[in-house]
Amino acid sequence: MNPRDRRVPGQPKAHRVYGGVIFALSIAASLVSTVGLFLAVAFPERNLLNPHYLFSAIWQGMAPRQVWDAAGGFPGAHFWLGSLRKADGIVQLGVVLAGSSAGIAFVAAAFAYLGRKRREPGWAILVLLDAAIILFAALGIVRVAA
Repeated sequence: MNPRDRRVPGQPKAHRVYGGVIFALSIAASLVSTVGLFLAVAFPERNLLNPHYLFSAIWQGMAPRQVWDAAGGFPGAHFWLGSLRKADGIVQLGVVLAGSSAGIAFVAAAFAYLGRKRREPGWAILVLLDAAIILFAALGIVRVAA
């Protein structure tokens, strides 16, 4: 039998949708973060936290609390929302986009599971539950003890 004659089974549509969304959002997040990093280094005065003080404190081996104190204090977990005009806010936007890409892809996969000829509501509920866990973690509702 010629290897070219073999039929390879295709991936289910929900899997392809999930992978496509993850791929697209990962590329977008990388581009946003790269632009933000370029701006942060090129224009350090346009940052919420001066990267020179931050990196200097890190390279000196300071503890995390000391690092933040050297940079002017920890601005809060969602500081980027109020500082999207700042370079480090743009970097954080990219990080948030990358971190939430799985949740967004799960929602897209749920629609693919429900839009099939042979509906699979069990899988749709499961991926929506996963998306909810990611959303709750991102909002700080669900926390892992350190």
